[in-house]
Amino acid sequence: MKARLLTLLVLLVPLMAGADEATNSPLVEAARAGVFAQLGSSAASVTLQAVTSSRRGPADAHTSYHARRVDGHFPRARFTVMVDVLRDGRNVGTVPVGFALSASGPGLVYRHAEHAGIATGLLDTDTGVVDAARALGALHDLSAQSGMRLRHSVRVGAPVLASDFEPIPDVDNRSTVRLQATFGAITIESPATAMRSGNRGDKVPVMVSGANGPVTALVIDKGVTRIER
Repeated sequence: MKARLLTLLVLLVPLMAGADEATNSPLVEAARAGVFAQLGSSAASVTLQAVTSSRRGPADAHTSYHARRVDGHFPRARFTVMVDVLRDGRNVGTVPVGFALSASGPGLVYRHAEHAGIATGLLDTDTGVVDAARALGALHDLSAQSGMRLRHSVRVGAPVLASDFEPIPDVDNRSTVRLQATFGAITIESPATAMRSGNRGDKVPVMVSGANGPVTALVIDKGVTRIER
């Protein structure tokens, strides 16, 4: 049994050393440098680990490497950097290098659990530590979300994300609206209930108290609809 374990260790040690060499090669280091350049200085604490590399890449005076920018949303927890291999300045191939990333820094977090539909102006947030690589779309302020509301419920301490919000429609489903109807020179107005959300220019069904069924009305302003004749 001991002899088998010893044989296994002898076989594994070179493989482990080779894997370590692969993730610390000039090719991988070029990819790593490109990632840090793209990250900038926004993250207070960064952990970057190379997890895959299809080859180590030669290390000589004739060979250099150029890391391309990471496509799509960045930073994210897992991604691949495409590295161009240059031989005497000529591109001779492209090698993918996979990374796992943790990029923690200051960001907004919710101070309380909130339910869907709460307006942005009513939210209570604080500055906390957020891993931007795992919390896609983490926000540092809510200026761009002014006039919006929560799309879904959120838990206390959760990072504030751009995807948490949606625009507040001019007319919301089941909300009370003003319904206008014009007959010649006479315009009458009554309260009604919108049966579907909509914005200016949309036609939505509205229900007037006591009516047998809804009527179709045009959304003309925030909370205001009009029967088209």
